[in-house]
Amino acid sequence: MTKQQQRRGPKLIGRAVLLLLTIAVTLTFLTNEKQAIFVIYTNAPQTSTTTHMNREALVAAAAHSDEVTTHHIVQSSSPSGGLNLPTPAFVVGFPKSGTTSVYRFFNCSGVVTQHFCSGGERRDHPPCRYGKMSNCILQNMAKPNRTMLQGCGDYTVYAQIDGERDTGGIFLPQHFHLDRLHQEHPDATFILPLREPNEWARSVVNWFQLKGKFIKEYTVKSSNHTPPARGRAVQFLKSIYVEHTAFIQDFVLQHPSHTLVQFNISDANHAGNVLAQAFGLDTAQTCWGHYNLAREKANSK
Repeated sequence: MTKQQQRRGPKLIGRAVLLLLTIAVTLTFLTNEKQAIFVIYTNAPQTSTTTHMNREALVAAAAHSDEVTTHHIVQSSSPSGGLNLPTPAFVVGFPKSGTTSVYRFFNCSGVVTQHFCSGGERRDHPPCRYGKMSNCILQNMAKPNRTMLQGCGDYTVYAQIDGERDTGGIFLPQHFHLDRLHQEHPDATFILPLREPNEWARSVVNWFQLKGKFIKEYTVKSSNHTPPARGRAVQFLKSIYVEHTAFIQDFVLQHPSHTLVQFNISDANHAGNVLAQAFGLDTAQTCWGHYNLAREKANSK
């Protein structure tokens, strides 16, 4: 090795370390051990999102984390609703990423929480007395001078604002209308439950007609996506899951008035501890569970 190469070596290593510390995910360590993913950041300094790392690998690493580590906690917004973080809080992950578990955790913890239904109703599955939350939001968006959640019920945590369209597809305001949600709730806390992308994709495939609804929504709403070829649905779903995860993370970096709480739903102790610690609750052991797995397995047979 030449002297010039020896001098360049530490510089290159330093740049590589800096790159890892400034990636949009702000949370992954590349070791052979499973690492902690617990992210809360608000008003974080804006950093470069350029990375040579594969987004799918980053999301998979996040979904396989076990321990809880805290990275960059800065609270400038005022907590409300008796919680440590600003409210309302919105689950901005995709369906089949633990929305029911998040709903039941907060509901069990005594927090006014929504899932599926609207109008103040606390029911988390049909039939809904006042209609679906997704329909309420769609109706508001179709009318002038109305906010997205106007008349849809006053909740502290909104665990499911998406929903299947009556005409097919699936309404995903946490992706295609996040800018508007930000405008109307600029200090909201975002909750991002994660699964390993391939696991999530296969879960969607095994959940009734959800696969087709995702494909239809993305191919209609996004010019960057075309219907997958035969046998490529899982790969298509994996790609949009990774894309959405990166989109949420990057959005919060660009709009640091928000707080993002991200965690792995596959480990019950990890997920419960993250939510309890983040929101200042003492219900980690009593209120977290992993729901819908039995129905998912039954539907796949």
